[in-house]
Amino acid sequence: MKKARILTLVFLVLVAQVKALSWSGPGHAAVAAMAYRELADDPALRKNLVNLLKNHPFFNSWRKEYNATKNNFPAGLDFGMFLFIRAATWPDQIRRTDDPELKPFDHPNWHFVDYPLRPPTFETGPSPFPEDDVLFGLKESLKSLADRDGDKVERAAMLSWLIHMLGDIHQPLHCAALITDQFPPPLGDKGGNDFLIYQNASQKKSKETTKLHSFWDSRLGSALMPDPIQALADAQFLETKHSRASLSEMSAGDNAEQWSFESRDRAINDGYQFKDKRLKQKAVLPTGYITNSHKVARRRLALAGYRLSDEMRKVAF
Repeated sequence: MKKARILTLVFLVLVAQVKALSWSGPGHAAVAAMAYRELADDPALRKNLVNLLKNHPFFNSWRKEYNATKNNFPAGLDFGMFLFIRAATWPDQIRRTDDPELKPFDHPNWHFVDYPLRPPTFETGPSPFPEDDVLFGLKESLKSLADRDGDKVERAAMLSWLIHMLGDIHQPLHCAALITDQFPPPLGDKGGNDFLIYQNASQKKSKETTKLHSFWDSRLGSALMPDPIQALADAQFLETKHSRASLSEMSAGDNAEQWSFESRDRAINDGYQFKDKRLKQKAVLPTGYITNSHKVARRRLALAGYRLSDEMRKVAF
């Protein structure tokens, strides 16, 4: 009954937060599946990571779901990958929860770093909240995971956060906030959450606006709970489309701040602008913007998948 109550609460929280999620479920799931596949060359590490997730607060519910659906899964989608996929979206599921058992694991501001962007030159600056953003969260998660004697439940939750944040930091609108008279500092437009657009003329006619942030979140789909089978297919597609060797950004190494700067630059050049022209509030997206957004997002997701596997190789056991 206790676990059922927690799951019910999580579902309600998830529904309430639908327009505030980071990369929607499919994006996070693809990153997790990619990283899991990348770790195939180190089966001992992969086994240890899976075993750590068995201490996760939601492990029992994930195990039940896997047992009920595993007969439909293709080769390659084993229990470990399933756990990675579910762990990837868990931080969004518990975002701003009031449940006392889940609240200690919730860090609402670890999903982003809102570097200020001031047009027309898009002059920028440091993180407005350096002690409570995704960069801080990544340091804290790695610190927790490095503590071999640390609480196993806490370490499992932090592994879930690590998987999630590596996705978040590669989403362009998670690393920027537009600062204008309409959107004053320090929050600005909240990473595009207050910047409204029309995806096409039909939406404008029906006055159906979309948050720019939500638009970018959904570049690989918008399902709240990602389909593991689709996650594996998406991971394989991203690997084929963008091999590790083909991504020049990989030379940045394990510098998380540099990854956030990459996303910030994409927010400037591909998010708030297109072909050097600024987007306008409540205007139809320019021709070619949507196609380009898919290209940018897929590249960012592929980078996240490779970098996540590299970060997990640092986890101590």
